[in-house]
Amino acid sequence: MAKKKTYLLLVLVICIWGFIAYKIFSTLNPTEQNMEISDFTVEFNPNNPQTVDTFSINPVQRDPFLGTIKKKNTTSVKTSSAEKVKIEWPLITYQGMVKKSDSKNERVFVVTINNKQYLMKLGQTVEEISLQDGSAEEIQIRYKNRSKKVPL
Repeated sequence: MAKKKTYLLLVLVICIWGFIAYKIFSTLNPTEQNMEISDFTVEFNPNNPQTVDTFSINPVQRDPFLGTIKKKNTTSVKTSSAEKVKIEWPLITYQGMVKKSDSKNERVFVVTINNKQYLMKLGQTVEEISLQDGSAEEIQIRYKNRSKKVPL
């Protein structure tokens, strides 16, 4: 009986090792398979929605929290008889201030108007532009009855 079991186990071990050897040899020497090349024609047809989702916003007549009816705001629009005329300001840049070290009131401002540089004192008018006030940081000018501050 012991010999039968030994022979049976020997056959089983030979089968297992044979199967392992077959897998190794088949992996090392694969056979070429004929692959079919299929021609796929794929078309992209997106679904275009035919209907457009529209909505409208209606004014609220009743307050949803308090339940009160909303009053209409009636504001009167005042129209002035003389519309404001838009003034085309010339190109003005403030370059700086020059003053004597011993004088407090003697200040001269360097102002560029339409790419021309001028030395101006307070109250002086050049090309219809009047220098009203000035400091080291900015000047105030007047052109056609309109005032404007020009920073450094």
